[in-house]
Amino acid sequence: MILPIEAGKPSYRDAELLPNGLLSGYAALNMSPITRAPEVTAPIGDIAYDSIVTEREERLPVAVSVIGPPGTDLILVDLVEKGMKGAGLTCEVKTGSSMY
Repeated sequence: MILPIEAGKPSYRDAELLPNGLLSGYAALNMSPITRAPEVTAPIGDIAYDSIVTEREERLPVAVSVIGPPGTDLILVDLVEKGMKGAGLTCEVKTGSSMY
């Protein structure tokens, strides 16, 4: 199962919270520990956005999380690595202001 990590836009600490609604206390990232399933999160790119904090263009990492059945930890890692390489994405992430 492939899960989104975030909405693909900046998240500021002083932003007003959304009102409570159906499943408002549930986060997709809680599924793995609840079901005891392995999970791999992979960076798949980044997007540009205008930061209200630095007042300049910044890069926001974009990632997906993949969950598999219990006991498939290494298979899941291999699947994500092969998928990234097949899509032409690098599997090496650097430190600094940019992932790549």
